[in-house]
Amino acid sequence: MNFPFGKNRLRKAIERGFVGGKLDEELEELGDLKLKSKADAEAVCWGLQQLQEGTTDIGKKARVLTGLLQEVEDGDCEAAEILRDRGTTYAAAA
Repeated sequence: MNFPFGKNRLRKAIERGFVGGKLDEELEELGDLKLKSKADAEAVCWGLQQLQEGTTDIGKKARVLTGLLQEVEDGDCEAAEILRDRGTTYAAAA
């Protein structure tokens, strides 16, 4: 998905983590992360979609990304609905 004003910091961290092989470290650098926005949810969904058979460290990356599903600020924020609808589907496929 393209973001109209560029990528948010979570998406950038996920991309760097995939390229550099240190996804967990990239996400830790963001500090106390709570998913709130549509862009946050889209970033997690994008990351989960990238996990395919043959992906280096797929299990580790899947654990890190699915762990983000527990970091939703609350059930009423923008991120919650998207992650309920698509994030859990992508997580199950990973």
